[in-house]
Amino acid sequence: MHQPRSQKSRLQQAPVFLAVLALLASAWMSTAQEPQEEEKGSQDEVRVERAVVVTARTVEPKKKEADEGANKDGKEGLASPPPQVILPKPQAPVGASQATVGHRAVKSVRLVVPDGGRVEAARQDDWIAFDRLEADGFYDVYLMQLDSGSESCLTCDNWEFNKKSALSPTWHPSGEYLVIHVQENGKKRGLTLASQSTPARGLGSELWFITRDGRDAWQFTKAQEAGRAVLDPHFSFESELLVWSERVRSREGGPWGSWELRVAKINVKRRVPRLGDGRYYKAGVGLALGHGFSPDDAGLFVSAPTRSTLQPDIARIDLATGERQPITSAPDQYDDLVQAMPNSDFLVWTTDRNLPLPNRLHRISELWLRSTSGLTQERLTFFNDRGASYGKDEALITDVSWMADGERLLLHVLSVEDEGGFGEDIYLVDVGRDYWRDRKAR
Repeated sequence: MHQPRSQKSRLQQAPVFLAVLALLASAWMSTAQEPQEEEKGSQDEVRVERAVVVTARTVEPKKKEADEGANKDGKEGLASPPPQVILPKPQAPVGASQATVGHRAVKSVRLVVPDGGRVEAARQDDWIAFDRLEADGFYDVYLMQLDSGSESCLTCDNWEFNKKSALSPTWHPSGEYLVIHVQENGKKRGLTLASQSTPARGLGSELWFITRDGRDAWQFTKAQEAGRAVLDPHFSFESELLVWSERVRSREGGPWGSWELRVAKINVKRRVPRLGDGRYYKAGVGLALGHGFSPDDAGLFVSAPTRSTLQPDIARIDLATGERQPITSAPDQYDDLVQAMPNSDFLVWTTDRNLPLPNRLHRISELWLRSTSGLTQERLTFFNDRGASYGKDEALITDVSWMADGERLLLHVLSVEDEGGFGEDIYLVDVGRDYWRDRKAR
């Protein structure tokens, strides 16, 4: 077939044109494989980063996580560490909850009697007496030498106290006798461990005198016959006086009735005690609790409400005149368990000052220190602070007693346990001699 000349000429020139295009493409590819120096470095850096990422994906999962964690710390523009290197995890900083809070003068606070109840130390040595809840639901009184830890039950083998609770022991000044209060029908009242820290433990109770070996015991009072109740006996230091709280009227003075303090002389002849005539002291309205004698045996330390709020204040009552000398007057706080610090011009007492409202216990408290003038007032314990090594969720101090050395004191602490139940223990607090009049005194 005859083709036009112009079209035939284009077909003949096509191989030449394609050859020229091939030469141009070859030259361009050669140029692309020889970049300038700065471009070469940039291209290699990108390839290195890609190579590491690819390698990291092929290593073990733990190494991969370590590498990816390093890239999340703001280091994306830097060369990543080799995949086989695992960066250590940063250590968590020490939080405030791990710090131990406390008072500068307190040397230590340690648990000495697990499951121990109300406690008092002997005047002559390191023996202590305390009550303990037994498996049968009743309390017994125990004696323990604190330093050695050896203990014996004072009331377990005495049939006078069978199916009864023996509570709140106090030492006779000689150290050869004790007075306890014995609750006959506490179990019938359905008293729980928590309620044993309330005046309910005094209902149905009488005072008993018992020898240190537990062989002989004598009943002192017959309060139940008069519709009364007794609580918290305490001996004087030298004069063989005994003080206790006694309910004198049950239908006035608040939910627990009206209470007064009774002081009587104890006469021991031929190892047989006799209770002399007593005198009553009015401390306030409602529940009045005695916490022992002043060091000179001329006064009583008490806590009692003085107003309709029924929140108690602490005071000293002069035995000669019956005059009430207030120590605290705070309608918004519960002040209790006042004791004189030996060889000093300071007192210790328990209070709920600056503490939150409890959830499980009827109230909570801490031990505070106070000068006689009231100018110095300092918190000594931190049982209600989890920042303390001995801290609890909620804690109530229900008894305080100084050891014979005057440097340590025992605390009975009722607390809410981690499991949700209630527990009671005895702690030993070492406060040393920082507040003594003469720190070298013996």
